[in-house]
Amino acid sequence: MFPVIKHALNSLAWYAKQDAEAWKMLSFLVGVMSVSIAIASATH
Repeated sequence: MFPVIKHALNSLAWYAKQDAEAWKMLSFLVGVMSVSIAIASATH
């Protein structure tokens, strides 16, 4: 699971360097991931 997340983050980081707009998407995805993890932790 973690290698997949790391790969996804590396890909997003590379894309963010190509296009500043990607930082908005990156921030959004990080926020969604944080909420998802929080919900998963709360429900277990």
